[in-house]
Amino acid sequence: MRCPDHVIDRSAAGKSLDRRQVKIPCPHPCCDTTLLCTWICATCLSVVEYGHGDRRHCDCSASSPEDWEFQCRSRAHGSSWVLYECETLLRLLKDLEPWKEVNILILGETGVGKSTWINAFVNYLTYETLDTALEAALKSELNGSSLVLSQHRPRTRPTAMGGLCKGISR
Repeated sequence: MRCPDHVIDRSAAGKSLDRRQVKIPCPHPCCDTTLLCTWICATCLSVVEYGHGDRRHCDCSASSPEDWEFQCRSRAHGSSWVLYECETLLRLLKDLEPWKEVNILILGETGVGKSTWINAFVNYLTYETLDTALEAALKSELNGSSLVLSQHRPRTRPTAMGGLCKGISR
């Protein structure tokens, strides 16, 4: 997949947490429309994702769907780059499955680095390199304001967090 240089936004190369892998058929009339292709950016060779702001995102840039050009590896396709009809492409993109959500429980005593680990993990998912993260001033930082504790019984108790622990309130 590629986009013309004049429509690419290289300043938006960061990855949105709300994104979906672009896995759709090739739009070429000679290609199999039942075969889902995982699209790769022709410039940076990373997997192309669709997300925040209804834009294509890869490791090097972002752009709007109407500018995307496709070329699959099928021999029937040939060497030409093909555009999707805009409404068809938008419908396919809206139907993409979101990344599978995973719940992670992190336990540890006060001061062992739970929040630091979470911040580092979110930034790892958001930026390609540490240098890129530092240039962007590390956008993600966990600032807890509440915590829900649960026991084996289906009862939860919220607790306030801040400068000092205020204890558990019922």
